Amino acid sequence: MATPRSLSDAVAAEDLGSCVDLVYAQGWDTRTPASFADLSAALLEATKAGTSTRLPRICKFLTIAGAQGGHTDAGAGARHPVAADALAVAAAAQDLGACIDLVHSQGGGTPAHVPDLSAALRDAAKAGAARVCKVLVIAGAGANHGGDDGRTPLIQAAMEGRAATVAVLLAAPGVAPNQADKKGATPGARHFATQHSTTATELRRSGMGAPPALGATSMCPDER
Repeated sequence: MATPRSLSDAVAAEDLGSCVDLVYAQGWDTRTPASFADLSAALLEATKAGTSTRLPRICKFLTIAGAQGGHTDAGAGARHPVAADALAVAAAAQDLGACIDLVHSQGGGTPAHVPDLSAALRDAAKAGAARVCKVLVIAGAGANHGGDDGRTPLIQAAMEGRAATVAVLLAAPGVAPNQADKKGATPGARHFATQHSTTATELRRSGMGAPPALGATSMCPDER
């Protein structure tokens, strides 16, 4: 089956993954009113399309992304604060559907839940769950939020050699590609320290080549 080229086609095909890819690719943070209209039209299509078990989750994702005017199966008053531990587990397990359900359960992405979303983004980045990363960024996760060790999602993905996820995170709004962790190591340094050659193309494309003074792994002894 051909990959859907429009959001309307993706909804018609009940293709959740393509819906995520298409919304992320259009630059969700700079959407025009016409783009929001497209999202809302897609949501309306999904709610009218029938009773497929895949459609309610597509509706939830479109709502997270900013669509208005439709409805989902959540029901009035059904939204509750997201369970941070559950979201972290779903992200690490690369479970796209569960992540959408959990983010939607707290009304999309609200400022109060950015820390939870951002922690889940780091877990998803480490696991190489590129589409989960897209959903979390769309929901409001901070692409530059580091954990206790200061490692950002981009550093986590680079360390694990997750090339597709690195590409996704480099496209995130406001991402700081050279933000260092608390030991002073950047994503490029961490990548080369762990010697994952698969991410080299994406890192070099963004200007994060191996620092001349890195000395193989001297900056990251904890990864050896």
